[in-house]
Amino acid sequence: MYPLLSQLQPLDIFALLLAAINHDLDHCGISNAALINQGDPLAVKYQKVSPLEQHSIDRALEVLNDESHRTALLQAVIQPNNNDAPVTNNEHNAAKSRVVEIFRNCILAMNISRTVDHEAILTVTSCSNAVPCNSSFNISKVRSIECCSNGLIPQ
Repeated sequence: MYPLLSQLQPLDIFALLLAAINHDLDHCGISNAALINQGDPLAVKYQKVSPLEQHSIDRALEVLNDESHRTALLQAVIQPNNNDAPVTNNEHNAAKSRVVEIFRNCILAMNISRTVDHEAILTVTSCSNAVPCNSSFNISKVRSIECCSNGLIPQ
């Protein structure tokens, strides 16, 4: 039914779910541009580059890096059919690196003011061998829908 889903590994799905759940974690209710223009401490901390997205990433990683959470979560994802077997340090580190990379890229790609910077990520995500598509059309359509729904361009 969903050809792209069959191409994803459990770690990929885990990272995508984390990004979906945490993409606006601790959001302050104003835009990145407003934070930057006001010289907000978040804008300064993240050098005026996607401060809200980077803050959400950092907050989520604080929770994930807590020993009580990381072992249980990654254990379930790395070895879903054998939760009694211990996860080695190498398995844990490899899984964590993969999850964090996908998680970061997904959240950073949600900053519509920097969509062009993340177009390659969106293209790879939306177009695979399993799902033939015209990436330029799909990405421009997504941008148009996002910009209209956020009031950035008239509908």
